[in-house]
Amino acid sequence: MWYEERNKNTNSSDGTTFSSCCQDGKVLLARLLDPPEPLRSLLDYNDPETLRFREHIRVYNSMFCFTSFGGKIDHAINSGRSLYTFRISGQNYHRIGSMLPVEGEQPRYAQLYFYDTQNEVKNHITALFGQTHCHDTCDEAIVASLIRMLDTHSPLATAFRMARDWCTQNESNNCQLRLLGQIINNPQYNRPNVSEVAVLMTNDFGDNTEPRDVIVSTTHGALQHISELHQLYMPLQYPLLFPYGETGFHERIHYHDNTGRQATKRQCVTMQEHYCYRIHYRNNEGTTLLRGGRLFQQYLVDSYAAIEEQRLCWMRNNQNELRVELYHNVCDAVTRGDTNAEAIGQRIVLPATFTGSPRYMIQNYQDTMALCCTFGNPDLFVTFTANPKWPEIEDMVSLIPGQKSHDCADVVSRVFKLKLTSLIEDIMKKQIFGSCQAAVYTIEFQKRGLPHAHLLLWLEHSAASRTPACIDDLISAEIPSEIDDHPAIRL
Repeated sequence: MWYEERNKNTNSSDGTTFSSCCQDGKVLLARLLDPPEPLRSLLDYNDPETLRFREHIRVYNSMFCFTSFGGKIDHAINSGRSLYTFRISGQNYHRIGSMLPVEGEQPRYAQLYFYDTQNEVKNHITALFGQTHCHDTCDEAIVASLIRMLDTHSPLATAFRMARDWCTQNESNNCQLRLLGQIINNPQYNRPNVSEVAVLMTNDFGDNTEPRDVIVSTTHGALQHISELHQLYMPLQYPLLFPYGETGFHERIHYHDNTGRQATKRQCVTMQEHYCYRIHYRNNEGTTLLRGGRLFQQYLVDSYAAIEEQRLCWMRNNQNELRVELYHNVCDAVTRGDTNAEAIGQRIVLPATFTGSPRYMIQNYQDTMALCCTFGNPDLFVTFTANPKWPEIEDMVSLIPGQKSHDCADVVSRVFKLKLTSLIEDIMKKQIFGSCQAAVYTIEFQKRGLPHAHLLLWLEHSAASRTPACIDDLISAEIPSEIDDHPAIRL
């Protein structure tokens, strides 16, 4: 953390506290471990083989993931020479099918751990590339070593192997694998085992299951969505980021400490608090997740989509608390002339506090127009861009060997926000442009993933630039020096 990220509402006698990482110590999750071999070597070394693995890490993860990624990935954004960017559109979801494929089809996803395991390496590659695959993208030796790693350390792979062994010994496929939606013994500080994440059911398929449990049938199992609240939602999709099968977010993770002034009525960790804790760097924790590169980018997008889905779900189920009756009712429909009852449905109203909603955008637009009505046209239009070579970013990235700024999008955004806050303080309090009456800004992200902000400033009449000389004091352009700034010169 940086000092500027501290809580501003605490007294100096209480010491410096931070909330964006762990909510002042209320959140304490299981410590992530260093990756096992060979994943450790593939992430640490910088020879051509490991560099190629990290470049195609999303491809390797797709070979071993147990669930399918339902979001529509936008590949067109990476058509140029810019840095890699992961972007999806539409609703995102994870789905899982049966343990055996339909007759005539190739096994995919979790089926690869159950079906025809004697040719497992070939099946993993064929499932992704088809019968003809490019050896430049994946290495069969790496695929085989990762299979052995998951069989040794991942309780998820062990669960599917257990179901396979039972069917082989009993010469029957009449079994189901139940992926538990909630933990049994609350292993918050221990690595999970098979009995805590899955249960094998044979010949007794009752209905006494938890609502969040996922039942994987042997055959004829339709694709089913896995809830974002399932503890295996992320480990099933990202086995290379969670090689030990570490359980993810669920609704029964209790706070470690919920006392003092920061105590809340809510006693359990929220989804946003869980993911904020996970993506923060800690000296005493494994960095498998943070070293995922392009796969880590996908994990961040997936986490953000899950958080937004839960927010929307809460607003859909709590419309009464949002007092939406103030916005629509039957009388409004009659007034509009809607005489067909079938055309009148239940409208879900998003509050103005939901970022990106229509009411949020309209409210901010109206606030800006009110400033124009009060102070007139703005005097300055300032664009503030991010620099990935900022010392704060390079210092944070250097904590993990081999990391680049584009591998740590969260760090770049945090530093940019600190710099932007400092700039606004210089403008409003230190008055570097003179006395400023009002300011408004918006943040956008470039194709390379770097943020930039556009600011509108309203200055006092005495500070406004009225002459060319005054404007020259604020705006300057400098031509790079051939000697000092030439890219071919190395000092």
